[in-house]
Amino acid sequence: MTRPVKSGEETATAMYRSVADQLARGTPPETVEANLIGQGRDEDTVRLLVTEVLDEMPDTLRARYTWQMYSSLGMFGVALLMALGISFLSLLGAPITFKGILRTWVAALLWMSGSGYWIVVIIWKIRLARRLDGMRTAWLRGGDRRPVPQPEGIAKKSPHLPAVSRRAPTDDNSRLARAAIDARESERLRWTGLLVGGSVLLLLVCSGCVVVPGLIALSRLRQHSDESSPSASALKKEINPNAPDPNEGPPPRGWMVLFRSDDPSIWNTDSPGKNFALPVRRAHSKIRYLHLKRLDTGEMLIVPITHRQLTLDERTDSFPGHWWNGTARQEWGARHLGIPQVPSSSGYEKGLIGVTHDSDRVYSGSGFGWKIRVDDKQYYSWQGREIPRTVFEVAVTADPLTEEERRWFTGPDPPDDPPPGDWTILFRSNDPSVWNTFRTGELFAIPVSRAHAAIRYLRLTRLDTGEALILPITRKQLAREDRPNPARGYWWNGSGVVEYNSRHLGIVQIPPAPARVRGLIGVTGDGFNAFVGSGFGGKCLVDDGTCCCWRGQEIPKTTFEIAVTTAPLVEDEKRWLVE
Repeated sequence: MTRPVKSGEETATAMYRSVADQLARGTPPETVEANLIGQGRDEDTVRLLVTEVLDEMPDTLRARYTWQMYSSLGMFGVALLMALGISFLSLLGAPITFKGILRTWVAALLWMSGSGYWIVVIIWKIRLARRLDGMRTAWLRGGDRRPVPQPEGIAKKSPHLPAVSRRAPTDDNSRLARAAIDARESERLRWTGLLVGGSVLLLLVCSGCVVVPGLIALSRLRQHSDESSPSASALKKEINPNAPDPNEGPPPRGWMVLFRSDDPSIWNTDSPGKNFALPVRRAHSKIRYLHLKRLDTGEMLIVPITHRQLTLDERTDSFPGHWWNGTARQEWGARHLGIPQVPSSSGYEKGLIGVTHDSDRVYSGSGFGWKIRVDDKQYYSWQGREIPRTVFEVAVTADPLTEEERRWFTGPDPPDDPPPGDWTILFRSNDPSVWNTFRTGELFAIPVSRAHAAIRYLRLTRLDTGEALILPITRKQLAREDRPNPARGYWWNGSGVVEYNSRHLGIVQIPPAPARVRGLIGVTGDGFNAFVGSGFGGKCLVDDGTCCCWRGQEIPKTTFEIAVTTAPLVEDEKRWLVE
């Protein structure tokens, strides 16, 4: 086979790359010149190329790697300051856990090791630029190395090579120089960078193993020492004014009342008398439960709590149905304080009482809130329904709950309790608004968090016909809609969300239908399509209230039962299984 003849431009590019490659390896310019002339290259062309490469490569290296050096040094410094800063904050008594310090140090060490490796690589590149500067100076001092640029003469002497101008385009030469430099990044450089980066990482890990435990120990000693340093105590209060007393002693027995009033503005204040309140810092750090009690009826709700959560609005995945909002923030003409719950609304349903909200949802619940799209005064609610003005009591305890108190507990059973062997009924009603509440009688419901952590299946039953649908599920999914992406098969919508003047609760199925189909009952939707199914939903383009449906078809108002189980399905139940 005949080898294809290279064009003049390809030959010049190959020569430039060869010269740059050899110089990047540290080969003296005289040796490069001798090697190429020995291969039959034109002497003037070779000298011109060597001179141009020596002129271009140092500037290319500096322009490319100087700003990278500054950015790598900046990243290294930020990571180091982050690790040292959180350690010193802990030393000064800031409420930072050991896990938080450890995670910050691990992230900082990984960041610093990566930055250290690139700093070593960049230093090598910049040193190469300096070495090439020296080679260029020696090359020019070694004699008349700059030939008179006579492109046509050079082309005549070497008809197989193209004419080479005195100054080739900078962009092309810079690109070729970078390619040659990157191509010759030797294995020795890689191992050097890895060795230095590993050494830095090992040094920082060893330092962290000594510094971090030492700072934690000093912090704990500081907490248990006498108040010999008023400045440290003042700084701690400034960082977290709601932190408990470090000299609090054992937790008190029974319930400690923090609030008893119909005025939420006194929450977390020192207010004796009829409108009673205490600062939350007076609560013990080991508290486990919080109760919200209606003093007009004696009803109460109990949620799991930590001291840190007393002034927060923090919904956790562990207890998805109810949580505590202790912010008492002032918005829309009212303060928000109490126990929010699922279901939520879109924020456009006028008249509902909201206890908290996130970016696009409003959550009702029990306590103090505002009336959506009215926003005129303070309102009061209990389990999602408006009630007259009443006095609420908020109390906390570190004791275990009694059997009577467990009746009002919205959290799960203790983890060591054995799972029930049969179906646990969470809901039996024709009114989806009681979902995830305490209700007795014909409208029966209990909070979804009372389901066992190991549940495997959910059953939706029509009590008028006895038909059922069974779906695999976890407790985390009970009070939300975990829609598969892409949407397929069946899934559970436990959000109970209020939209278009109706509540949406049940088992969703595909295919979806356009939301513009009038009269179609959607159990959920995505703004463009309505997903039909079984349970409660709303009629598209009608919006006249909650309707009932079964397998995509409207049915008369009926009572549905929702139950969960941890046991495997029996043969008779498997016929209702959908996935």
